[in-house]
Amino acid sequence: MSLVWSPERKYEHENDLSLVAPGVGIVKAVGKDRNGATLYTLELTRFTPGSAVSVQSEVPLTKQYELLQNYPNPFNPRTTISYRILSSGHVGLKVFDALGRDIVTLLDQEIPAGTHSACWDAQEYPSGVYIYRINVGAYVESKKMLLTK
Repeated sequence: MSLVWSPERKYEHENDLSLVAPGVGIVKAVGKDRNGATLYTLELTRFTPGSAVSVQSEVPLTKQYELLQNYPNPFNPRTTISYRILSSGHVGLKVFDALGRDIVTLLDQEIPAGTHSACWDAQEYPSGVYIYRINVGAYVESKKMLLTK
């Protein structure tokens, strides 16, 4: 039995393999997105013609924490900021102006695991670029947003 990967053949994913002879073998295919994150892992373990094929699919672990892009963006005057946490913890969510000055604290409390969102009403603030930052333990992430009036 042999496994052949051919760059001339058009595969849906760059790591796809095809079986070209019957027999016993192992196939492992890994699909990745453009950023290199694993989308799926497929393993076909030992098989012979007429026998069952074992398929194992591994779901990759998602990030422990994730700050999502606000929406709408640009916005006037309200926007929603969403984030995901896989375990409960103390979450801080702040907004800063383009000079790094602390404008408003949207959140500073214990939050259960899950996807959550906070709304910022920027009616009293001028147009411009603002930065929002989340802190969960040692995790810190920031993103930009644009207020247009």
